[in-house]
Amino acid sequence: MEGIKVLPADTGGCGWYRLRYPCQVLGIEPMQTWPKAAYANLPGHPMKAVDLDADVFVMQRPLQRESVEAIPVLQKQGTAVVVEIDDDFQHLPTGHPARRDTSPAQNTEMNRRWLKKACDQADLVTVSTPALAEVYAPHGRYAVLPNLIPKRYLSIRAEPHDGKRVGWTGSVVTHVGDLEVTGGALNRLDCDLYVVGTGKGVADRLGWTGEVHATGWTEMAEYPHAYAGMDAAVVPLALNRFNEAKSWLKGIEAAALGVPFVASPTGEYLRLHGLGAGLVAGTPGEWYDHLRLVLTEVSYWEEMRDVGRSVAAGLTYEEHAWRWLEAWQEAIRHHRHRYRGAAA
Repeated sequence: MEGIKVLPADTGGCGWYRLRYPCQVLGIEPMQTWPKAAYANLPGHPMKAVDLDADVFVMQRPLQRESVEAIPVLQKQGTAVVVEIDDDFQHLPTGHPARRDTSPAQNTEMNRRWLKKACDQADLVTVSTPALAEVYAPHGRYAVLPNLIPKRYLSIRAEPHDGKRVGWTGSVVTHVGDLEVTGGALNRLDCDLYVVGTGKGVADRLGWTGEVHATGWTEMAEYPHAYAGMDAAVVPLALNRFNEAKSWLKGIEAAALGVPFVASPTGEYLRLHGLGAGLVAGTPGEWYDHLRLVLTEVSYWEEMRDVGRSVAAGLTYEEHAWRWLEAWQEAIRHHRHRYRGAAA
């Protein structure tokens, strides 16, 4: 598949779940750096050539002016361009660090305006949710590729313990107002609180008065094993436009690892619950009732574990990586149609 070049934005979760995992299944080696470019001193045309021999180039989350201005250059050279995006940078909540970091007023060379322009120019935009397609692909050139899990997650098992671990994965820095929606429900339960992450600020946001057991920062290879150690997981999300565009990733991870979960009723979690995985809670009372049931009724916990794993088994990259390849091939068709039309 030499005609496909893929450039993940990072080596963290976004890079892996959106591009690296499907590439592994498809036998594609992702690029590590942006292709070499030759510069010309022409106003509005900083790149006269880009060293990239490909039918399609997939770029993830392009926020830099230089990257975005390369798109028409690549297209004129015959390369279809796909922009991959997994977060709604246009509707970041107040207090989210990326709201300031990607502000055009803060940085003229790297901001969310360039990302939006990249999506406008792209031959295809790939997103994890339909809500993201509405924001970044009103032109209609998009493919929704839902977040999935590697098949190996289904075989990970936790060490036996007391059955009282309620867990959350993430950082309060990027989850503005999310944990607060539980309304202190966890503090009313006979449970222990575990966090995959640093755990800083989690107790205050959850209204938790006990000890917080935190793993600290974990490598991607270690992450699923840490998450599998939970007896129940919480996925609280404030109901706002930013979170409505988020995928079901934390929930499907938990389901695959045999961890029953309770999530906020965003569109994606209602959809996942409709498939049979997890529970949804819209009030502090519902958070408490659902978690108490999961933690105290062993047969119910086992049923949720088994059903969740069954749902996740049908949502692996090994089963669905072809969707990524299909989308990239569609980008080539879009590109040829657009440029034939322009030439005519």
